[in-house]
Amino acid sequence: MKKETLLKELNFGSVDSESETNLDKIFIQTKNFDEFLDPNTALLLGSKGAGKSALYRLFTKYEESAREMAQHAIDNVYLVAGVGFKDVAEMDDMQLLNQIESQNISPEAAWKIYITYKIIHSLYKSYSIVCGKNGRRVLQKSHSIKDYRISAILKRLYECFIGEPPQLEQIDFKDVSILLSKNSKVSIYELLSEINDYLVSEKKTVWLLLDKIDELFPNKANVRKECIEGLFLAYIDFVSRYSNIKLKIFLRTDIWNTLSFVNKSHLTDKTTIITWHEDSLKHLLVKRAVYNKTIRKYVEESAHTDSWEKDVNGCFNALFPPKVYPGPREAKTMSWIIERSKDGLGGVYPREIINFGNYSKQEELKLKEEFDREINPNTSLISGLSIRNAFSYVSTVKVQSYLSEFRYLSKHFERFTGQQTAEYSQEEIIKLMENLQPEGEDMIRQLHETGVISYSSGQILTRDAKIVVPRLFRSGLGIVTFGRP
Repeated sequence: MKKETLLKELNFGSVDSESETNLDKIFIQTKNFDEFLDPNTALLLGSKGAGKSALYRLFTKYEESAREMAQHAIDNVYLVAGVGFKDVAEMDDMQLLNQIESQNISPEAAWKIYITYKIIHSLYKSYSIVCGKNGRRVLQKSHSIKDYRISAILKRLYECFIGEPPQLEQIDFKDVSILLSKNSKVSIYELLSEINDYLVSEKKTVWLLLDKIDELFPNKANVRKECIEGLFLAYIDFVSRYSNIKLKIFLRTDIWNTLSFVNKSHLTDKTTIITWHEDSLKHLLVKRAVYNKTIRKYVEESAHTDSWEKDVNGCFNALFPPKVYPGPREAKTMSWIIERSKDGLGGVYPREIINFGNYSKQEELKLKEEFDREINPNTSLISGLSIRNAFSYVSTVKVQSYLSEFRYLSKHFERFTGQQTAEYSQEEIIKLMENLQPEGEDMIRQLHETGVISYSSGQILTRDAKIVVPRLFRSGLGIVTFGRP
């Protein structure tokens, strides 16, 4: 088969896990997978594109596959998916969010209301479980199950023949309660205790997985910060009260670093940071490529193996050249790609690696059209030149995503345009960012926390440290440097 035909078949998938319809088939199990399965793990940290949402979606959208991968580790676990206030149809999420913003309710109390509602309704909908009499009343209140009490029947008759009945049922935020009628309140703590007691009696556990909480209050950073801090305060309270209700929170590292709340240090041994290494990233590219049967047949034949999993390196070499530049002292292809995918914190993640694969494939097809010839049949599908050409696209996409993600720093990013160096002293970068907020050392710290700059001194900013813009961002920011990218 002509390599042009193979290239058109080649696809490394989407950088957005929500767009992957076959996520369970291309998911890579790294050590973070096993760390996630630890019941004591409560916080999963990672930069944007690190794979947090992929792990979340695997367990919430592909539960059967996730349980198979977990190998009985979660046989006694009920999985509940949450994104924070916007995914419980039975609850007025906007009322809660507005109450948080107007400071009429503490974020911690709001989270407890949300978590209670989420667990009660999810256990019923996914597992047909009703926890206690008060849990049943909450389900009846929201019409999730039928209520055959006389008062409920009269209410429905009133609705049918007279019109909208008087509003007697509402969430009461004042004392973190749910008002079920004029004379009956059920405390959140009563509901949670009933849930926990049921789980203990059945020797089961609930894991509430929370993702996308960084998207709450997107244009109000201070409100978002207080809201997320309230979630962790609720978590700390849960640990001591409810043994069989576990929270697993997916959060961006840069946001975590800004949070300040009592007993934050208590989460140190309950945190896992999502990391990727050369072998796992190479495995990721190959597994995504061979999902296509035509590509799988080609790489297995090229690697002389009956299964791509037996020789990932050989299959990788069928897709990519040994080196991006020819020469005995040049870096190997995967090392070259990784060096140009690192952010200022030293992290390298699937998003950039997948983009490298897809843009390299596009560039290879452009070369075929430009030179109108068959690509050398004795080499890999993708050439070193195409990988080099793809780099500027990878950088540009990265910066564009950061411009939308970190809008409060967008003016700072723009100041790099036209600069002819990627290395600065502290005085030089402060001058470059003059008249912008944040400023000074606070500005340097925030740029570093997002990964747009690194310190020559490591993770701690020292007096003599140089400020360096990583290769990943240079082209996208418009920094003009000479020599190889």
